[in-house]
Amino acid sequence: MNNPHIPKKYYGPKRYYGPKKHYGLGVGFIIACALVYAMPLLPSGHVGDAYVFIHILLTALMVLIWHKGSYSLSALLWIGLAARVILFLASPITSTDAERYLWDGAVTVAGYDAYSISPEFLNDTPLRALWPTPEEHAQYATIYPPGAISLFAVSALAGPHFGFWVWKLLATGAGIAALFLMARLVKKIKTERHFALCALSPLLILETNVGVHVDSFSVLAVVAALLFLKKKFFMRAGLMIGWGTTLKFAPLIMLGPLLFFLRGRETVRVWFGALFFIALIYGGAFLSGLTPIGVVQVFFEKWRNGSPFFSLFEFFLAPPELNYLLFFIACLLFAVAAFMAYKDKIYEAIALAMAVPFLLSPVVFPWYLMVLIPFLAIRPSATIGLWVSAAPLSYVVLNRWIGEGVWEVSIWPIVTIGVAIIIGVCVDLYRSYRRMGSDMPQMNTGLPLN
Repeated sequence: MNNPHIPKKYYGPKRYYGPKKHYGLGVGFIIACALVYAMPLLPSGHVGDAYVFIHILLTALMVLIWHKGSYSLSALLWIGLAARVILFLASPITSTDAERYLWDGAVTVAGYDAYSISPEFLNDTPLRALWPTPEEHAQYATIYPPGAISLFAVSALAGPHFGFWVWKLLATGAGIAALFLMARLVKKIKTERHFALCALSPLLILETNVGVHVDSFSVLAVVAALLFLKKKFFMRAGLMIGWGTTLKFAPLIMLGPLLFFLRGRETVRVWFGALFFIALIYGGAFLSGLTPIGVVQVFFEKWRNGSPFFSLFEFFLAPPELNYLLFFIACLLFAVAAFMAYKDKIYEAIALAMAVPFLLSPVVFPWYLMVLIPFLAIRPSATIGLWVSAAPLSYVVLNRWIGEGVWEVSIWPIVTIGVAIIIGVCVDLYRSYRRMGSDMPQMNTGLPLN
């Protein structure tokens, strides 16, 4: 029996302090990024394994941070910024692309046509001694569009000693700019809860700040175009798409779904802005004596990497049957993307359309997929998430490539990537099926035009 003279302890209403902070995850993420500095100390036969380990560790930390929702948008910005800045001095041990970029830029500055002259053509010149290129590139002219060549030329103007650091500064700046623009975009479409999937993406961070790939500028162009579309600045969005196309061709695909989503005037503005910028850059290249065609066909004939479906089709079919099949699949997927855009699912439509070339290409290096990652922060997709997480498994090829110069693609990473994509597609289809019905009015992706 309770004694009435003993006062009861008053608990009162519990005060809500918000989600429990998991500061250790953010600190752990930054420390895991710094592990990259230990990679040059490893035997060459384990560099690929080390990269895969770091990527898996960062992916696990990113998913935990995203799942717990412990960090605000500003906190994620600071963590993402710190991760990018801390890797500025990291050696590009996983890729030699930066050497090729600087060579193409130096050749252009010297007055040569990088599209018609291969590095070995200038073997006996001082230019070749000052700007070495990877041996596997020696026989081929550049494959990069003129917008990218102009960025390479700006870096090469700093000379062979400082050119790389100028290029890395430009690439890092592009990655940071894309990070902040992405933060503004997710605030506008109210998907801040998914921002961690972009701000802390290991693929974005490592391929920009370690691999130093030109694709960081493509990501910036895509994010800027999406932000301008959301703000209904259609001409500016078209200009960003055009700029991205002069760096790499993937952003051009955005115009397809937008044709089925925008209204007449908006469509004209976007398309005019994109085509105007492309014509301006390519026209300037032709007038300056360049022939911006490149050797893309030779590249695709020579290289094979990271493409499970092309490898499967190539095993059973040979040209022209293989080409017919790829063309049919591409048309089918582009038609699906067009239908999704028509149904106002524009972000999913653009992501699908941009993914099609990578699904069917014989060469898919992990950094090619960087342009897909911003869509994870807009509308998370199991297909894209599992794909970009599994793609770096192909880096195990570096174990023999760096030490022995042998490019021997293992089967298990390709199979794993293919299985990851198939699982992701099944999950996304199941989620779409579950959302049908009562949730149909809520499926608009946040880019209304009315």
